[in-house]
Amino acid sequence: MTDKSILKEILDSLDDVDTINHFAAADGLIGDAEVENRLNELHMDHLWEELLLDVEPILKRLRQSNDDDDQASTSVQWGGGDEEKEEKPYFIWKKDTRTLKKTLARVTSFKVKFNDQWRGEKLVDIYQKLHDMFVDVLSQARGHDADLGRVVLSHPNLNNPIVVPLQSWEHLNADTVMSEITKVLNSNETIPVDEHLLVTVGSIDLPKGGSWSGNKLAVTSLFGPNNTLKRKKSVLYIENDNTLCLPLAIGLCFMKTCKKVDVKTWSDLIRNDSNFIMDHVIQHRTVPKHYYGNLLKKSRRKYQTEMATWLCERAGVPVDRYLGLNDIEPFETLLDVNINVVSSRVGNKFVRVSKEEAERTSLYLYHVETEKEKHWHGIGNIQGFFNASYFCHLCLKPYKNKYEHTCAISCDVCLHNDCPETEMQIGCRSCGRVCRSLACFERHRAGRVLRKDGLPPPCTLWHQCRKCRVKLSTAKRT
Repeated sequence: MTDKSILKEILDSLDDVDTINHFAAADGLIGDAEVENRLNELHMDHLWEELLLDVEPILKRLRQSNDDDDQASTSVQWGGGDEEKEEKPYFIWKKDTRTLKKTLARVTSFKVKFNDQWRGEKLVDIYQKLHDMFVDVLSQARGHDADLGRVVLSHPNLNNPIVVPLQSWEHLNADTVMSEITKVLNSNETIPVDEHLLVTVGSIDLPKGGSWSGNKLAVTSLFGPNNTLKRKKSVLYIENDNTLCLPLAIGLCFMKTCKKVDVKTWSDLIRNDSNFIMDHVIQHRTVPKHYYGNLLKKSRRKYQTEMATWLCERAGVPVDRYLGLNDIEPFETLLDVNINVVSSRVGNKFVRVSKEEAERTSLYLYHVETEKEKHWHGIGNIQGFFNASYFCHLCLKPYKNKYEHTCAISCDVCLHNDCPETEMQIGCRSCGRVCRSLACFERHRAGRVLRKDGLPPPCTLWHQCRKCRVKLSTAKRT
């Protein structure tokens, strides 16, 4: 066995990004092609896992299907065909099939890699060949028309993977995939066919029954009367018949962060001032309950249009065209907030992150776009949007366990979410962990109270090896 094959075998056994990076750093393999390939595969798997988090809660409400063939399948490879047939320039294998226990929806992942036949070709130069390949690949991965499929194409030269959004197989075809790829290749014509190019096709076999019909919209549809966003409570769903969806989404998100008061308190606050109500809302960061409630009602679109138009006029933004990412900054200045944008086109990733002060209130918008439509919605609860228990507004990461997230301000040593890093670090002799400051050390050694219950000091929960710096739970140590 060659050194290269041994390295690949080791990397394939690692399924954690941090572990792979530590391994690469220790052995001087930073930037190695095999390491980058493995990190890229994990990134694709992570995108798929995030997708499943969005789909699974909705699948709970679907009727369970017959419990057949629930066991995971072994890897199967296509693309070679019979020996007499011409070898294809790519090969496909079914990575795995698994069943969601609570919903009985089956999730299947397919991978596509390329051999030497197209090696060195630019994607932009083999459009028809790629189209024919996706006809073949999708025909093998295809599910029922009412099931869901998605395609992800990744390469190190791409800033973000090319993501064909999750949609019913009835509408997912080679033309749909090539349309998304062409949009990216128009501005990046140098993407080559090489060992780093990876295509992932995912399929979700939805439970069938009386509560689901192929004539209904897919549960992850972004548009239409029964789309997922309408049912997602964390989204401030925008319905309008003009071009003001962006200012409307911003206005609703901003007022959700404001203090809500009754009529008497509001009257005492503005003291009969005749300015428009939004002037006072911005000045006092306060909104009357009745006004905010009217803005949320579909029947009160007059209030919504007035508010959105006023915001555009004050921000110096036109109202007669569709507003995009470049139009957001004037609203940030007007409201003194940070506005970050999540996009469906890149797999629900951030496409705009405010560069202003971290201390300002952060608003989150959701931009959805298909071949024919594009629209803005507000995100009223960012951790709910990502199906997470917590969300770090500094590093923009959702997470489930509060005590495992660490960043520039969130500390997993003292378990405090406002613990900035300082030059004076203090090591704890008891557990081997390093505290960021004296205040961090004091919190680390002190007990805590949560919902009137006493909790042990963080120092007693974890131990860090002084040699390899691996953190271990004291409950699991032997």
